[in-house]
Amino acid sequence: MSSPCLIQELTIEEVADWLERLRDLYDRAYYSSHMFEDVQKDIEKKPELFRMFIALDRDKAVGARAIELKTDMQTTYPGLDYLGLEPVWGKRFAVLPEYRGLGIGKQILETSNKYCFSELNLKALFGSSAEIGALSMYGRAGALYLKETITSYSHKNTPEDNLLYFKEFIANPFFRNYRLPNHSKQDIRFAYAADENTRTLFKENGYITHADLLELTNCTKSES
Repeated sequence: MSSPCLIQELTIEEVADWLERLRDLYDRAYYSSHMFEDVQKDIEKKPELFRMFIALDRDKAVGARAIELKTDMQTTYPGLDYLGLEPVWGKRFAVLPEYRGLGIGKQILETSNKYCFSELNLKALFGSSAEIGALSMYGRAGALYLKETITSYSHKNTPEDNLLYFKEFIANPFFRNYRLPNHSKQDIRFAYAADENTRTLFKENGYITHADLLELTNCTKSES
């Protein structure tokens, strides 16, 4: 099985016509997934900015990610600070289980990030997830994690232990299919930066890179 050669870029109107073809992808991407219903809700809200990037194997949708301008995230993340940057999020990322490990997720990320940074001239792209495999890939692809959402994830652990556990999760392939339990009622937040100045801005405001996280905990880097 080889990686699909086509990434289809769809507007919000075009995604509406693709919904039934996306149902299998989103229903099977994760256990007890509700992402198909979430995509439907996204479309109903008609955000000012919306693009869907779909990986195709012939005519089959095997992976996807949406780019969306969000204005209501304060209800989900109280006190959310965009640091003066546009509140654009990468959302609804999924790859069918049998197509993972083929570079498809990386292909989707690179194409959609390029759209944001080269075509829209955005300085940052935000996101959140509780899926360890996805979080590890995001970090290896250059995303910075908001450290506070890691250290406060479980109130049963100390902040240092939460950081240590998260390091182990993203570094160890054994946890690739693990989903973080919903202790804090919010996922791990992360952000991509378009340039070094923006990366510095994030790091100065509590974000940490994948590499720095592993170095901070004195962990020998491993690929997941």
